[in-house]
Amino acid sequence: MNTFTIIRTEMLRQIRSYPFMITLALIIFMGYALVPTSDAGYTILHTGGVRGIYNSAWLSAMATVASATLLWLFGFYLLRSNISTDRQLNIGTLIVPSPYRNGHYLFTKALSNWLLLLMMHLALIFAFMAMQLVRRESIIINVWDYFAPFLFVIVPSFAVLAALTILFDVIPGLKGALGNFIYFFLWAALGAFSLEKYTWADVMGVQFIFSAIIADAKQHVPLADESFGFGYNEIGKLQTFVWDGITWTPDIIQSRLTWFVWAIGLFAVALLIFRRNSLLNRHAPAESKLGNPAVKPLLQQELTPGTMALSPLQGEKRYGLIPHIRVELKLMSKDFPRWWYIVTLVLIAGSLFLPYNELKDWMGLLLVWPIALWSQMATREKRYRMTALVTSSGPPLLQTISIWIAGLLATFALGIGVTLNTIMAGDWDFLLSWVVGMCFVPTLALLSGVISGTKNVFEVIYLLLWYMGPMQYESALDFYGLHLTSKLTWFYFLCTVVLLATALFLKKKQSNA
Repeated sequence: MNTFTIIRTEMLRQIRSYPFMITLALIIFMGYALVPTSDAGYTILHTGGVRGIYNSAWLSAMATVASATLLWLFGFYLLRSNISTDRQLNIGTLIVPSPYRNGHYLFTKALSNWLLLLMMHLALIFAFMAMQLVRRESIIINVWDYFAPFLFVIVPSFAVLAALTILFDVIPGLKGALGNFIYFFLWAALGAFSLEKYTWADVMGVQFIFSAIIADAKQHVPLADESFGFGYNEIGKLQTFVWDGITWTPDIIQSRLTWFVWAIGLFAVALLIFRRNSLLNRHAPAESKLGNPAVKPLLQQELTPGTMALSPLQGEKRYGLIPHIRVELKLMSKDFPRWWYIVTLVLIAGSLFLPYNELKDWMGLLLVWPIALWSQMATREKRYRMTALVTSSGPPLLQTISIWIAGLLATFALGIGVTLNTIMAGDWDFLLSWVVGMCFVPTLALLSGVISGTKNVFEVIYLLLWYMGPMQYESALDFYGLHLTSKLTWFYFLCTVVLLATALFLKKKQSNA
């Protein structure tokens, strides 16, 4: 099998997946949402307090900034587990004894991830082209203005990202939730470095794009300042100017293409760390039962008709909620190492004995620490390919409710320190918000697991909500009520009910399919 066929197979496997289709749909929607009308009352990309008209150069800059920031996050979580997937599907049993070289194997994975990332950005470019014709501030489409940033900013930037998807998947300690957590802060740090004009870390190209726009904005609008932003900004009347794009000099092109060197370096590190035997699924039996010496004599016995009979099934089928919950709790807790429980006990004790006026300032780690426990809810049956067995072992709604209750019990156990500390302080408003938040998170995890069957979807969503909500002051996404006590409590209670009802409905529909 040649390299082209392998890469094609890898790409088709991702393109046909449900998470990829969701991501592509969000990209197309993003192309619409990021180009509001002039009287919409808000803008997404603004520099110096002004905005360029929606011509090819300006929309290409918007596409580059949006893709460089958002796809660096969502694209990583979408593509980071290709090697782990091979191990879970027992494909490693074919790869390990084959003449398939390690470098060739990792190269095909990295190259397919890179091409998929570029494909998603191209979808965003075509969405912005369509929006340029819809908004009609400039109807002349300049293809070079769209594809020059793609070639010189996105292509080398995504090469680094593709190498990171491989590196995080071969380092043993970074394959799971810890790796997702570390990468989230790496992404936030790289974005912050770009915004703070640390050009040496501007791998995403954000600072490069903004600097070019601000320089031209000052020439067209003398009152323009050096502020810039990408995100929802409510405005009144925003002054516009015509931006003609970036002049691509040899020095600029060379500075952007040097990121290929970083990508090659990261790939080389991954190649040094990668061990071929890591592709073998350790959960699979080391030796087939048919080849077991203890089984062979039984297989060699001659069986004659009538020598064996099955006893009839006695009694009626009974399904108990409590046994299901007990099993779910055991499954939730069995894969964590001893040190994880030690840190958990320290966090619980700290949240109990910490002075109440300092409690909320130190709750950040406690709120994100159980993410690996929540993210496995409703995903194990697909991950271990046990869907048929689990579906036939009991009513699907009973199983789903037992998973949800087990998640609630685990969450309340982890938050017992905060709960008791709040009760002793008599802060009943925050106690109500805290309880609703503890119900909201595992319910969101349950729905994410039912929809996707993978852990990464919830981990990405929760990290974003955690960072933009409880970690910010007076954010509408503060579902725990750390800073907006009781103001949004009933809203998140209603969200919890809707999420649970949706999860039960989808699970019932899946079981009937």
